[in-house]
Amino acid sequence: MKARRSNTRRLTAAATLAALGVLMLVLGSVVDVLSLSAAALAAMPLYIALREFGYRRATLVFAVTAMLALILFPQSEAALSYALLLGLYTLIKFPIERLARRAVLPVKLAFFNLAFTGIELVGIFLFSLPPLKWWFYAVVYFVANAVFLLYDRVLDRLIVLYEA
Repeated sequence: MKARRSNTRRLTAAATLAALGVLMLVLGSVVDVLSLSAAALAAMPLYIALREFGYRRATLVFAVTAMLALILFPQSEAALSYALLLGLYTLIKFPIERLARRAVLPVKLAFFNLAFTGIELVGIFLFSLPPLKWWFYAVVYFVANAVFLLYDRVLDRLIVLYEA
């Protein structure tokens, strides 16, 4: 009986974390200026689920949060950024950091650029956004990579605060 109660509590906590992530993504969908910030904030409950319950439940929290956000707001930049980039990155960050030290940064940047390209392609082909000039893509990717590295640093600092 006690194990069942403990399992119910973990499931309830994981569902609450997923709901918190969806709530943050709804905020990013309603206030368009906050879309990327909301996607980054929605990754925090996912990190808590990862640390407290392990990868299995954290993956479920990610899947529920991403699916609900995409169903509720299918054209939301926040939901798409969470589902294809920031939420997914939170799940794979720690396995990547277990790699050899000199392989970590290239693997992180490769993941980011693949995910960012996926987001761009979804925007062009699914949402009919006009493609940009090649030189503008170069500038956007350069700035986006710099912001991603900054996000990774901030996420590391937040993890230290959470662990303390």
